[in-house]
Amino acid sequence: AHIHTTVVSSADVEASGIAHGITVIGPPDWRAMNYEPTPNDLSIILQVRWKSIVLLLTGDVEKRAMEEVLQRKNDLHCDILQAPHHGKKSPDWREFAERTSPRILLVSSEGGSLAPDLIDRYRQLGAQVYITAERGAIVIEERIGQINVGTQY
Repeated sequence: AHIHTTVVSSADVEASGIAHGITVIGPPDWRAMNYEPTPNDLSIILQVRWKSIVLLLTGDVEKRAMEEVLQRKNDLHCDILQAPHHGKKSPDWREFAERTSPRILLVSSEGGSLAPDLIDRYRQLGAQVYITAERGAIVIEERIGQINVGTQY
């Protein structure tokens, strides 16, 4: 089967705006920069507005792409954040934590490489933290503005 793909970056979204509640926040437009991105820095970063909830999905984004996202003045506040780079520490994670300030942090990780001070900082900011290595599969439901989280164990 033939599958059509399209490469997008945050530069494409600035021209097209929000479509169906999804905004492409990243990756940055590396074509316009003098920098060869790592494969992780090509991760798509999506802000998804669904009912009354805002999700920020960050893929496996690392240091350089996160720096570029933080330099732009996007509204990164969200209700649910999928932790960048599996919850591993990066130089700008404190600013990113404060700019996102999620109610729920989802960490897809096998657990061994987590940055405990990063997880603690999100908890200090009021986030409930769910780590797949500890909880297994995570299911999110929205009912009348309430976010319900279910876990495998």
